[in-house]
Amino acid sequence: MPDGPLPQAEYVQIYSKVPRLTVEVVIVSNQGVLLTRREAGPCQGLWHIPGGTVRFGEPLTDAVVRVAQDELGIEVTVDRLLGYIEYPSHLDRGLDWPVGVAFRAHLDPASARPLAIDPNAGGWFAGLPEDMHDEQRRFLRAHNLEFGVPVVSRHHSELSDPELVRLSEVLRQLGATKAFSASEALSAALSANVVNTTADIDSAIDDLEEAGVLRLVQKNPPRWEAITTPN
Repeated sequence: MPDGPLPQAEYVQIYSKVPRLTVEVVIVSNQGVLLTRREAGPCQGLWHIPGGTVRFGEPLTDAVVRVAQDELGIEVTVDRLLGYIEYPSHLDRGLDWPVGVAFRAHLDPASARPLAIDPNAGGWFAGLPEDMHDEQRRFLRAHNLEFGVPVVSRHHSELSDPELVRLSEVLRQLGATKAFSASEALSAALSANVVNTTADIDSAIDDLEEAGVLRLVQKNPPRWEAITTPN
């Protein structure tokens, strides 16, 4: 598998003749959809879903993780396949013919804290900007992701095992750095795309207290911290 992107001349030569397979990294939270701005090329200045060309021999999910690291400096966990995006606007402009395979991805707990992104280069959008790819705008709207993750009531007992593991890790890491409140736990869970209400977070915290992961350190208002395990 090539270690890096193709030289420009080779890129043009190849993708003027065959479709270009890309991955689209769709990350949403209660703050909106995470978009980045094109820095160069014919689409310079447009906001877009973070994405990139799949390298030869590279599994698609590996490409998602690599693109998130390369473009945003973050670690993600691939959630599920959302669908594909074709770009007739590129073909109409004589550029290339990308076919983007879109995956929903979650920020890893360590990356769930506020992202240090240049606001001119990337950010969360609660409502899609006009200056972005039409094809991507239609795709996000079709999947009801234009405004990010809706806060829905879902008890923690209804979460899947991977979601419970992710929620536990988010709360553990949150408590490892400071004592936190239920509202701060909800904010962290939403940022990591573990969707809950405050009441559900309280129930999950109770379970983690019983499991010896968290402990109550302040009663009014209640705050919790993580219990460190001796080496």
